[in-house]
Amino acid sequence: MQRYRHGGGRARSWLAAVFVVLACLGIASSVAAVWARETLLNTDRYVATVAPLIKDPSVTRSLGDFTSAKVLQAVPVQGRLTQQLASQLSRKIGSLLRTGAASAAWISVNRAAHRQLMAALRGGSGPAACQGAVALDLMPFVSFGVSGLVDILPGSVAGRLNLPRIDTSALPDQQRAQLAAALGRPLPQSFGRVTLLRSARLARAQRALRLFDLLTWVLVGVTAVITCLAIAVSPRRRRTFVYLGAGVAVLSLIVHLFVGRLDGPIVHRFNAGDLAPALKAGVAAFLGSLAAFTLWPLIAGVAVAAVACLAGLLARGSRGSGGKRTTGGGRF
Repeated sequence: MQRYRHGGGRARSWLAAVFVVLACLGIASSVAAVWARETLLNTDRYVATVAPLIKDPSVTRSLGDFTSAKVLQAVPVQGRLTQQLASQLSRKIGSLLRTGAASAAWISVNRAAHRQLMAALRGGSGPAACQGAVALDLMPFVSFGVSGLVDILPGSVAGRLNLPRIDTSALPDQQRAQLAAALGRPLPQSFGRVTLLRSARLARAQRALRLFDLLTWVLVGVTAVITCLAIAVSPRRRRTFVYLGAGVAVLSLIVHLFVGRLDGPIVHRFNAGDLAPALKAGVAAFLGSLAAFTLWPLIAGVAVAAVACLAGLLARGSRGSGGKRTTGGGRF
């Protein structure tokens, strides 16, 4: 009978060990999935993450380069003057992008793009859902560029071009129409836009998002069940809590240290052109958010392991030297 109990305790210990490993992996994966759902797919949190980027010098420089290229593409300034204006205009736009109006425009264009992206991916209604493609409309910054060009052009050239002061508080399509009217020719709807999701890939992206939603809830639920099973089958539950807490803390620390190295590979997957520095800053901001988020399970894991260790020490001390020790244990 004693041998049967000993063998049963050992089997339960190994089963608990398997459940602990699976639970730790599940918790680490669930943390990343929940972060992605609550940050990348939530418009308010997305905007809160990208809003400070307009103050990043690399972002303002890349936006300045993009904007100056678009302005000089639309405005008929020819010859050597164009080459001279390019760098000067980029610097002028950079100074304009450090204003409060530029910060408000940055928040507005990102909020609009994210809402359109979510509407398209969720299969809802709205312009993005109807047209299929989603774009980041940077026309407000092109309008800043036109204002900057008016400031730096020689008086004779500026008078000949008759460029307007575009209302940067108007909708991007209205700003495009104002510039087109001043130039006396239509501008394509894609002018000043950066495509985020093409219609040809929309159906695949929608399926991927639905699958991600399903797997997130399944992962969280299965991880909770496995964690409970690890505790239920363990013959030494305090020790199991120690291993669970330590495992979650170690995996969270690994993820915390690893995510900081992902910005390079992610940025290289996209051909962002002049906006590559802005894309890199954005990726770094989101990876930093994920790294900060992993500190919570790390702290929780350390706390659970510490409390379980302390409870074990107190229980052992209360038994005293004459206490009777149970024998059915195993490692867990």
